[in-house]
Amino acid sequence: MGQKQINRVHMIGNTHFDPVWLWSWDEGLSSIRSTFRSALDRMKENDEFIYSFSCPPVFEWIRQVDKDLFTEIQERVAEGRWCLSEGLWLQPDLNTATGESYVRQCLHGQRYLKKYFNRYSDTAFNIDSFGHSLMLPQIFQKSNIKYYVIGRPDMKDLSISDPLFLWESSDKSQVTVYRAGVIAGAFSADIAGQIDKALAQIDGFKHDLMIVYGVTNHGGAPTKRLLAEINRKKKESHHQVIYSDTSKFFQSQNISSLQVLRDEIPIRFFGVFSNHNDTKKNNRIAERCVLNAEKAALLNRMINGRPYPSETLTACCQDILFNQFHDILGGACIEDAYTDASNLYGRSMQNANEIMHYSLQAITRRINCQISRTADNAWNLVVWNLNPFEVDEPIEAEVQWAWEFDWYKGDICLSDDQGIEIECQLIQTRSTISGFRSRFVFKACIPSLGYKVFHVLQKSARDHMKGAALTASESVLESQWLRVELCAQTGSIQKIIDKKDNRVIAGQCALPIVLEDTSDTWAFNFKEYGVQENFAMQSAKVLECGEIRAKVRTIAVCGRSTIEQDFTIYRDSSIVDGYYRVHWHEQQKTLKFSFDPCVKEPQLKAAAPYCSVSRPFDEKEMPVGEWLAVYGKENGNGMAILWDSIFAYNTKEGRIQATVLRSPIYGDLRTKELDSSKVYDYMSQGVSEGKWRMIRSLRKDEAYLWRASSAFNNVPVIVIESNHGGDLSDTNRFWSQDGCERIWLTALKQAEEGDDIIMRLQNVTDTPQQVSVQFLSIVVPDIVLQPYEIKTMSWNPSGRMREVNLLEE
Repeated sequence: MGQKQINRVHMIGNTHFDPVWLWSWDEGLSSIRSTFRSALDRMKENDEFIYSFSCPPVFEWIRQVDKDLFTEIQERVAEGRWCLSEGLWLQPDLNTATGESYVRQCLHGQRYLKKYFNRYSDTAFNIDSFGHSLMLPQIFQKSNIKYYVIGRPDMKDLSISDPLFLWESSDKSQVTVYRAGVIAGAFSADIAGQIDKALAQIDGFKHDLMIVYGVTNHGGAPTKRLLAEINRKKKESHHQVIYSDTSKFFQSQNISSLQVLRDEIPIRFFGVFSNHNDTKKNNRIAERCVLNAEKAALLNRMINGRPYPSETLTACCQDILFNQFHDILGGACIEDAYTDASNLYGRSMQNANEIMHYSLQAITRRINCQISRTADNAWNLVVWNLNPFEVDEPIEAEVQWAWEFDWYKGDICLSDDQGIEIECQLIQTRSTISGFRSRFVFKACIPSLGYKVFHVLQKSARDHMKGAALTASESVLESQWLRVELCAQTGSIQKIIDKKDNRVIAGQCALPIVLEDTSDTWAFNFKEYGVQENFAMQSAKVLECGEIRAKVRTIAVCGRSTIEQDFTIYRDSSIVDGYYRVHWHEQQKTLKFSFDPCVKEPQLKAAAPYCSVSRPFDEKEMPVGEWLAVYGKENGNGMAILWDSIFAYNTKEGRIQATVLRSPIYGDLRTKELDSSKVYDYMSQGVSEGKWRMIRSLRKDEAYLWRASSAFNNVPVIVIESNHGGDLSDTNRFWSQDGCERIWLTALKQAEEGDDIIMRLQNVTDTPQQVSVQFLSIVVPDIVLQPYEIKTMSWNPSGRMREVNLLEE
């Protein structure tokens, strides 16, 4: 018989470092400098000690402040004594951002390591992140990351009890995962006790065990005392305890018999899903700004020969990536930290928006905006759609009269170059100077990644253009499609009726409910919500009722808080739009919107980063992306809600309860009862606003939901142009694909190195799909994507097209 393999305990020396948490980043910089100095000193004292740490923005702090220290780190990395155990930019929140952000976390993290340390990391190390979204294995695998170390959730929250397992995403990509702290505690001061605990259980496993040791949160390297204890245990165990790093640990394991997890990895404490929604919303806006700027800058390069602003766009992206740190995006930091976060988002959004507008207007100046027939057009609207699909949406625009023209208070319509008039509905301007400007809404179809020109005319639209009427009162909105009845008690929607078959398709919607929530920032100590309070309607008013849309505003109060809700229906569509502005002055309470989908045996699907997930209809609070859909089990009919400022939900009694905001105390890790004599700062006080859209949906229409949510959140960009000639036509489409709507473009940019064009595509279905795409004159035929695959193509100006990984290699 062969000798039984002796399992070992791998000691992973680490600093779990929060660059921002209960302190600001500048204090973090000071702390980590001393931490790194200490780690390097321990290496001089102990030839076997291996230190594991990697965080590119923190490395960059050191490079800027202490180049000698940075050089010493480089030398220890080359020697193998300092392990780069994290391939991402930092340890992010892994639920709230877009899937493309996690691609960029890997792209920029790995590129930094390659540039300054001449190697990639094979490990992602997210020991403190709040759950792990389903598509991460594919993103990791295509970023040269094979291994993953996590710290959450607890044993009881995951179906697999073994700390070592395989994790598989929907496309069948796998990474090997170790859940640290399960068998022996991580970052324990009692390191000898934790080693004894691991050794006592190790024979029950078919693999080695890992203990992560060191000092956590504010910095601090493994101490002399810890290393002395490890050396003693190492000797006592006859070298069954070893100094190691994550790569050595994973490379020495036999993974052939490991269990496979094919699901997302959630956590129970939900506060981080909905804390500080303003930061989460800024993140969503900033992500979109950078993606739009990349596309616009690439168009400007290809059409006008302008240089692509790589350095600025990289900086924009890295500002966003830093703010995706799990405590920042999870709303777990002190209040002052969010001033810094807001400044970073502001810098990123401003720079990205400048790039986008500079690029678009460099193109619009070349568009022929001269109307081809005799007319009194004053202005021209160049309406840009930066989505990779055609958008047919209501569009709002505003033009100036005084002093370029006479003050004007009359009607308006639009005309295209063929002389076809397009109806407009005048709406309230953003200022209050009558006759100074005009604001209007119109409905138009804009080409994919392209533009269309409309001429603004000072005259009424022809009467025969008017279609079926909209009606609106303080209690009812009605179109040819829908009847929306409002609740006189709460100011919410009472029900929505499909007029075609006189059927209720939704019960109460956007019903605001206030729940007592005395738990801490993370909801670590949450047991259940307390008393429920309801808003009482104070007033209702018809804001608009015209040719395009009708809108009613309700105002309701609860305690010291007020909520304004606008409900909008359209003449030519069956969608219902909602807008809310909350003046919130409640503390230790949560505000939710309740939606009743009116379906039997409801099934739920929620948007997640680069995927969607099916979840049970239970009361557990979960994160959600830009849409959530509910279907009837029998026929697959249902509804979907799109939103821009909702990031968490639960279900109760067949209803969706979307979390609008939560107001715990900042930085409250509740270890004892609160001191009533002290004053505390509470989250989300003041004004919060957002929007949502309800659409009819079928289970099979998931690809449509991705497009609909993108169109809802990534609205057209309008450039106001005077009359001028040009060599570009009044309508252009710069991206097209051959009708396969289940594949869509998620990123279009210049490569990080060189001038190749990067196109990232995603198949959102469970079947293989084939598509041919065209960007300007670049044609890429017959691209095949496997189920749920993310595929990246690189086109060289010489004409060579090749598939690359997410690192663009």
